[in-house]
Parts: sequence; structure tokens; C-alpha cells
Amino acid sequence: PVSSTAIADIGVDLSEIIGTSQKSWLPKAIANLGLESDMTPQAVGERVPGSQQVSNLGDSDEFVVSEVAVEEIPGIEKYKFTFQKDVESGGHGLTSVTLVFDPVLKARLSYEELAQILALKYGELEPEKLERQEAFWFGPDFATANLIDRGTDLDGYELEVMMPD
Repeated sequence: PVSSTAIADIGVDLSEIIGTSQKSWLPKAIANLGLESDMTPQAVGERVPGSQQVSNLGDSDEFVVSEVAVEEIPGIEKYKFTFQKDVESGGHGLTSVTLVFDPVLKARLSYEELAQILALKYGELEPEKLERQEAFWFGPDFATANLIDRGTDLDGYELEVMMPD
């Protein structure tokens, strides 16, 4: 299958990144971090050093983000953490984690091929959604997973995962 033959020579094992649906809705690379919805940037920073250093996403502080390079998992370039402001407390809580894949994977796997590999974990995709590059899955407790292609060869594919409530 494409998941093993197209990228084995560059040391990437997608099963170590994605995992199986039996273990967790979250990709294995995220599930192993022990993250939960609404964790503060400081709490996430205790598990992923550097993620507590956030910046505003846009002109307001409604959402703040952080990016942390990933060196220990071949195939992932970095994590992006998104935190949303809580109206009552004024603090920010974790809403999503994005796996940014190494751009070299684009030369080895098409969007469709990667989406089909992810579908083994998250469920089948309708052919017309795959053609439109709209790989999106709904999970338990309002969780979602979305495969994104930013459209340039310089950017890796992204798997944005909304944290389950």
C-alpha cells in the first residue's frame, strides 16, 4: 500500500502518527501527549514545552496560537495549538491541535492518497468530497478532523483536529 511503500525510505511511519480508531479519536501523535479540551496554554506547555508562548490570531485576542517544532516524530514538521478565549474567565482554553506534516510528504503522497490513509482511522469519504479535497470527519463529543492542503509545495499537509469536549 502507498502508506508504507511511498514513504518508508524517508523513515516516516504514518501508523505512528495517526494510530487506529480503536485506541483514540485523536491521532496517536496527539493522544500520547495527554492533552484535553480547554487546557490553558500553560498546562499544554507542561506537556509540550514552548506551546505556552502564544500570539494573537488576527487583530483580537479571541484566539491565540502557538507553534512548536517536532523533531522526535519523522513526518511531522510542527504542532500548531489554537486556544479560544473564555468569556467568563478571560483565559484561553485549547480548542484544536494541528499536525503540520513535513512538506517532503507532498512529493510522495497526493492529497487523495493521504486522505484515504486517514479514512482507515476516521471513516470513509464520499468520492465527490475527495475530488474537491474536502476530507473532513466528525467524531465523538464534537471532535472533528480536517485534512488541509495550503496549496504550495513549501507547506506540508495539515491535519487539524478539534479537541473532543
